[in-house]
Amino acid sequence: TSNLSFDEAAAELGRLFRRSVGLHLRADVPVGAALSGGIDSSAVVCAMREIEGDNLDLHTFSFVTPGSRHDEEHWADIAGRAARATMHKTTSDGASLAGGLDDLIRTQGEPFGSTSIFAQNRVYALVRSQGIKVTLDGQGADEILAGYVPFLAARLASMLRRGNALSALRLLNASRRQAGAAGMLARA
Repeated sequence: TSNLSFDEAAAELGRLFRRSVGLHLRADVPVGAALSGGIDSSAVVCAMREIEGDNLDLHTFSFVTPGSRHDEEHWADIAGRAARATMHKTTSDGASLAGGLDDLIRTQGEPFGSTSIFAQNRVYALVRSQGIKVTLDGQGADEILAGYVPFLAARLASMLRRGNALSALRLLNASRRQAGAAGMLARA
């Protein structure tokens, strides 16, 4: 355990995050970022701009799904504009997914569980076409920061086992403010 307060821990996380982004910006080749519009990749992109200022020719790369209820293009646009980035976007339709699936399976070397890997493959093809050699992204943040619903369920169970029912109730109520969290928790 740590003796840091919540505010101190948040400040330290921010400092370490910016330090890590800064270290990854040390490159002698063009650097870009995969930008989904989620908080993780948006934070990376904005930190890149904050650290490098106008010295960075920042390019972002996004997979968009216009008309889909899961499309985060709006949020990617907000982050990209805030970071003064040159934004590049790619999309797909059923025909290109079907046409590219065999090649993608060969590239992966094994089957995969969702089409998100196809979207990521499209993003990195776009990155390559623009001559960007290094990209930063927000991959892994949910795992590190316990951002997935099963982590919430595990935390609630741990609190209840220790007799902290009131704290568990507060956490559950706070999680309900997030879109769909209660329904997702029921499935976890």
